[in-house]
Amino acid sequence: MPSGGGVRPAVWAICSPLRCGLPYTVEVQTGAPLAWKDLLQVQESMYMAVVAADGVGNAISEVDPATDEIRFTYSVAPDKEVDPASLLGTALKAAASTGRTVASVPVRFTEVPEIRSQDQATIKGGHWLTDSSANACTSGFTITVGGLNGVATAMHCPNYMGYEGASGVIAYRNAASTTSSGANIDLQWHSTIAGNTTSTKFQADFSEERNVDSASNAMNDDPICNFGKGKNYQLCGTIYRLAVCRQGSLYWCGQAVTEENITVSGDSGGPWYLGNVAKGIHSGLVELDNDGITRSAYTPQTRVGENLGGNVKTS
Repeated sequence: MPSGGGVRPAVWAICSPLRCGLPYTVEVQTGAPLAWKDLLQVQESMYMAVVAADGVGNAISEVDPATDEIRFTYSVAPDKEVDPASLLGTALKAAASTGRTVASVPVRFTEVPEIRSQDQATIKGGHWLTDSSANACTSGFTITVGGLNGVATAMHCPNYMGYEGASGVIAYRNAASTTSSGANIDLQWHSTIAGNTTSTKFQADFSEERNVDSASNAMNDDPICNFGKGKNYQLCGTIYRLAVCRQGSLYWCGQAVTEENITVSGDSGGPWYLGNVAKGIHSGLVELDNDGITRSAYTPQTRVGENLGGNVKTS
């Protein structure tokens, strides 16, 4: 509660670690900015601490690329309470544990009644992956890990799935490693079983296949497209945020989010791309900024290398 009593405003903390002693808006300190990679490590450490904090029901986090402000939006679990000062202290302790110089990083906390975030779980990319219970996802791009060929999809999809309904084609290998901060990355991969071949092609629309010529990450405001078997056609949008943590079946970090929702259930694991350039693997949905807008979220393709130890196959 703010000093002097009264009802705590929705946005109750905007501060830097040098001035974060009270749960209300304080002056933002300025200084040398962190490198983007270090900023993400700080964000992920703080996010994992926030979602584990007593009374927190759900939380999402994002980084404003213009200001490097780390934003947290959280809801309170039923019949629970969240002490703002305690939550803030927990987050800042986690930030300090990274060993990064974080005195110049602004942080914002916003409490909301409800968080909207979910996964979308319904050899080439863009094909059906199904298990014995008819759970369905979409294959992402084909990849190579440790000399083995295979295909990537979302970690929240079932581990043991057939390719287009057929067994004996792919075999589950492993999920993505967690980050150094303990955050989860929504990726897993399946190797191609001997006797089958692996192509660099992916389905980009109902009746269109493309080769992957290269792989690179999207930047803010870039155009981007998705294909998933849930909707079975291509839709395109625009990148809105690049560093988002959200809750689905696990707490996912390192995700990119579009301006709008262009995906449906069953699209999970499917390819995000622009032309013939691989951009990422579909994950789910999230609402940011408490604005009532549901947006699509995916895992950037660089996480194949960072957390699966492989690379996207290109022609």
